[in-house]
Amino acid sequence: MIQSAKRCVRKTIGKAQLTYDEFITIIAEVEMILNSRPLSYIESDDNEQPLTPSRLIIGRRVINLPSVESNDTFEEEFRITKEELHDRMKYFHVLLNHFWMRWRSEYLIKLSDTHRHSPLKLNQSGRINKGDVVLIHDEELPRGQWRLGVMESLFKGIDRFIRGVSVRTHSPGGQITTLRRPIQRLYPLEVSATSEGEPIECSTVVNSPKV
Repeated sequence: MIQSAKRCVRKTIGKAQLTYDEFITIIAEVEMILNSRPLSYIESDDNEQPLTPSRLIIGRRVINLPSVESNDTFEEEFRITKEELHDRMKYFHVLLNHFWMRWRSEYLIKLSDTHRHSPLKLNQSGRINKGDVVLIHDEELPRGQWRLGVMESLFKGIDRFIRGVSVRTHSPGGQITTLRRPIQRLYPLEVSATSEGEPIECSTVVNSPKV
């Protein structure tokens, strides 16, 4: 996990021209991305929020960088124009989105590979059941956000292998909806894919970020 994150950070900002404070800010955002990944699912949670490393560390979900708004105001004491500050923030988001897409891809591949080599294989008949909670691959979600779903129905092919799943999930507006997805677009949660006794990796930084 940490090696994958370091590799993605190097490929994303290895040649970027950043000040020390800018670098610390981006690392803090990377920390948020890593610690917002769903480890498991709390059935008793009224808000149906996944159990993440950040909730285990500080008891709540961490917040990412603010979005860039045209009406944001800046103090006059800065020796930089408002347009330059906006351009810098947009540059931050470009770097972070690049990291997010690269790391998410590696993370999902790792989840898939880990589960494939475990006794529970998603594509074998009878190995997954109605009610299991899975991670749904969704390219449209904002950076650092994940979509969980509960499997309701399994669809098998003529070879008796499971090829598709009906998943109950929440729409972006918060409404309950049912989706049908191929098995290749669903991933087990990290705890279910981790062997017993293996520690869960969490990312932390020592100092608070400066923006």
